[in-house]
Amino acid sequence: MTRSRTKLHGIIHVSNLCKVLRLPNSFADTAVSYYESVFYFPLCHFARKEKEVIECCVYITCRQHSWPLTVATISSLVYSSYEVLTSVFLELVQALKMDVPSISLQDLAKSHCQSFRLFQDCSSSPKNYAESPDKALARSFQILELASETWLVTGHQPIPMITTAVYLSWQFLKPVQCRSCTYSQFCKLSEIEKPPPVVLRLKEAKEICLKLSAQLPWLKMLHINKNNVVYHLGDILKHRTYLFRKALEEVEMSTTKSEESKFSALQHPSAAFLPTCMTKPRKRSHAIAFPNNLQDITGDEDISDSERAVSEDAS
Repeated sequence: MTRSRTKLHGIIHVSNLCKVLRLPNSFADTAVSYYESVFYFPLCHFARKEKEVIECCVYITCRQHSWPLTVATISSLVYSSYEVLTSVFLELVQALKMDVPSISLQDLAKSHCQSFRLFQDCSSSPKNYAESPDKALARSFQILELASETWLVTGHQPIPMITTAVYLSWQFLKPVQCRSCTYSQFCKLSEIEKPPPVVLRLKEAKEICLKLSAQLPWLKMLHINKNNVVYHLGDILKHRTYLFRKALEEVEMSTTKSEESKFSALQHPSAAFLPTCMTKPRKRSHAIAFPNNLQDITGDEDISDSERAVSEDAS
């Protein structure tokens, strides 16, 4: 295939992808212009990355127009590798020398909720489970703000956290009907896919709510657990500032006690709101530098005969 035919083929694919995503016509023109600009770059000469280049041109256009679309969404729609698409996106941004604005989490949540069947005004939505999209979004925004303040959003993909916030909001607004509805059933009723990390985000969000609910005096008499803490979200979100202050006071008290008892405050990570990478660090895959706690090695130790023989053979 000649260079001109390849270019025309790519332009057609850009236009078709914009139609699939139902983007305005002006977006398609901008995406085509980006594709024409990067077509002669060395990156576009790799046949394995040709599809990702087309997708990134459309994605950059959406970001430039503040259109709520994520890399994960577009990669799932066109069956591309998330890692490859991300790397190509970074290379194109650097090659084009352009500043791509960040996506607002609220705008992304609003766009994502439009695909939920339970929040659509149609006769096919289950009557006992359907909810007003405005009410669900308003409560979801508050949960996302709480998640941002407690490090649940930082370093994670936004869609799983948004889905978690919508699910908790839906359970709070429909406590009777949704009491026994699981996360998987909610995704099935909403006709959406269940993102892989979504169960972990839900567990972390409930742990934060449990930690905050323990500071409310009128909830201490109740048996609050991970299954019913969602029904007290209204009180938790309403008194969020007070609960954060009490949590910080508890951290200061635990730090003071640990110093008096000659223990490090890092031994109590659950008392503070810290990123997941600090509260639950991953196990290192490499070997320990000093096995058997032999940290007093200076380099002046005696060399054994076997080690001396190996050294002489090597020389």
